[in-house]
Amino acid sequence: MAAAASCAPATWSEPAAVRKKSPCTQQVKTAQRAESASDAVGTTVWGRVSEQIRKLALIYAISENHLAPVIHAAAANWAARFAMHQARRMLFMADNHVAENPYHADCLRLIRRLQDTPDQKLPHSVLLKQMKMDAKNFQELIATLEQQGDLITTITATSGRPQRIYSLTRCPAKYTPH
Repeated sequence: MAAAASCAPATWSEPAAVRKKSPCTQQVKTAQRAESASDAVGTTVWGRVSEQIRKLALIYAISENHLAPVIHAAAANWAARFAMHQARRMLFMADNHVAENPYHADCLRLIRRLQDTPDQKLPHSVLLKQMKMDAKNFQELIATLEQQGDLITTITATSGRPQRIYSLTRCPAKYTPH
């Protein structure tokens, strides 16, 4: 407890003019874009990033010197990169896993099933079994995704009945940390 009494408050190693050009500037612009687009989730996430950057920079400084922490540019840059990465990742996950209603949830689930296959294609029978829904609702889901341009149905001739194969029309959105 005696060591805690001698700790100095954290200080910035750079002058205020340099700190105004901080990595938080990009975050503020992104938050403003989300707000102008009426993106409630994006506004909420990006609105908290600057606070997270400050907290992470302070943790970095304390880990370097707990008795007299100084927030250097390296700490601020690391914190900004980390917080921005986490915000982008969180928004990516929300976009791919959060549905507005049960029907949208089924659409996302079907798309994820196709994304999880190596060639992003599945035959009708396999996809229907994986979706665990009745054939009528499944066909409505397929028709909706085709109309939205997310899915293509290919019919292939076989020795028996023709085989329907469903595939994604575009590369799935993959998270990139940059």
